[in-house]
Amino acid sequence: WERISSLLFAFLAPGIAPDLLALLAEIHLSVEHRDLLLIWILVGGIQALLVFSLTVISVPLLLDRPTTVGIAIRTSLRAVDANLLPMLAWGAIVVVLTAIGFLSLFFGLIVLMPLLGHATWHAYRDLVE
Repeated sequence: WERISSLLFAFLAPGIAPDLLALLAEIHLSVEHRDLLLIWILVGGIQALLVFSLTVISVPLLLDRPTTVGIAIRTSLRAVDANLLPMLAWGAIVVVLTAIGFLSLFFGLIVLMPLLGHATWHAYRDLVE
């Protein structure tokens, strides 16, 4: 993600100041860089969807049963394909709760991560028999 972001910034936003706060302010507040922001969000969303689809079932499956990585990934992709809307909703819930954990100076993660882990385990068990 970082490398793709760097390439997007290099090609679509030449001359932006390297200071992180100035960079973020320039990209988010400037109409001139709206295309960069939209492409950055789109590419990041595609990457997140790909990683989520590959791992949402495969990681718990690899921990739970003796299987290969290839079978686990195919199982994860099939589960996401068969349950696309619930999986997208679950991914959005994970993103929102993680953001809340970050906004609480990471203290919220102490409570939210075990809850998300437990809920993810139960979702995996319900999806894969």
